[in-house]
Amino acid sequence: MSGVRTAIVRTFALVSTILIALTAPALADDDDDDELEIEPLPRTSMGFGFQGHGSRIGSRYEGGFGPTIEFAVGRGAWQYVAEASVATSGMDAWGTPALEEQDGRLVRGSLGLRWVARQFSPSRAVGIELLLLSALGAQRFAFDDNARLTRPEVSLGFGMQIRRFEKPRLTFRLDARAVFTPNDRKSSLVACRGNCMAEAGASTGFLSGITLAW
Repeated sequence: MSGVRTAIVRTFALVSTILIALTAPALADDDDDDELEIEPLPRTSMGFGFQGHGSRIGSRYEGGFGPTIEFAVGRGAWQYVAEASVATSGMDAWGTPALEEQDGRLVRGSLGLRWVARQFSPSRAVGIELLLLSALGAQRFAFDDNARLTRPEVSLGFGMQIRRFEKPRLTFRLDARAVFTPNDRKSSLVACRGNCMAEAGASTGFLSGITLAW
C-alpha cells in the first residue's frame, strides 16, 4: 500500500513538473499578449463537488470521501479560492494489526490559488483549460473512539476544466493534489486527543475531486 501511495505522489510531482515546464515560456514573457488570449475567469463564482482523500496518521492509513464547496474570486487567468469540505474518514487495521479499524470524519478548509496555465478554445463559447493549484489549510479529524486530531496542510496539484464563456457560465472541473502536513508530534501546530496522540506526525497524502461551478 505504501508503494502505491508513493507512486501516486510521484505521479503528481511528475505531471506538475511537466505542466510547469510547458508554461515556463509564458511566465518568462513580459508581454501581456499571451494573457489577453486567455478568456478571463469570472470575477466571482461558487462551486459544489465531491472529493476523495487519503493520508497517513502515524503508521496507519486513512481515507474517505465527501462533499465540498468553494467560493472563488477571479482576476484574469488567476483565481483566489476558499474551500471547505466534510468527508468520511476510516483508519485501517491491517497496517497496524494490534489496532482495530476506526471510523470517523474529516472537516477541512483551505485558501489557495488556481492558475489557468493553458487554454484551448474549440469554439467561441467553450474552453478547455489546464490548471495549476496550490493552497494552505487545516484538517480536523474526529474518530468514533473520541480521538481528535487537528493539523495543517499544504497542497500542490493540477487540474483540467471545461468552461462555458457565455451565459449560463458553467465550469466542470477535475483536479488532483498532493497534500503535505509538515509537522511532528512535538509541533504546536498539531492538536491531539485520544489514541491519535501516538499517531500524530507529518504525512503525505492526496486529494482528488470533481466540481461544478457557476
